[in-house]
Amino acid sequence: MRKQAGFTLIELIITIAIVAIILSVAIPNFIGWRPEKKLAGAAGDIQGALQTARLVALKENSAATVNFDITADSYTVTVKGRTVRSGQMPSGVDLASVTDLGTITPTSAIAFDSRGLATPSVEIFVNGSASSTPRCIRLNLSGSSKIFRNSCP
Repeated sequence: MRKQAGFTLIELIITIAIVAIILSVAIPNFIGWRPEKKLAGAAGDIQGALQTARLVALKENSAATVNFDITADSYTVTVKGRTVRSGQMPSGVDLASVTDLGTITPTSAIAFDSRGLATPSVEIFVNGSASSTPRCIRLNLSGSSKIFRNSCP
């Protein structure tokens, strides 16, 4: 008589038990990791919008503006009255503040001149859930920006 190929019931139960143990460890880590990545992605999106505004201003030899709406958690990049890029913060991420570093007051717009220089120099804070670390995007007058965890130095 030939032996039949296949898995025994014990082998299947052991395999399912191993998969269940791995998932019980991986799923909570994945759930805790998601808000942090969502916040980092939102900060990166804002930094990308600032870079887009600067590059379009240089390319078109014209002024570009980034307008922030704190209450709607959104931004818009405009050049010569036309919208080049716009974005909305994902759910659970708040556009907390945009602060003019020269006067330490809130502002809602950043302008890039035809040479790509920014006015004013700003700090943009993005917050997420309590389990995620806030992000600060600092834009200096030369038009370059950098993302910091927690707060800007």
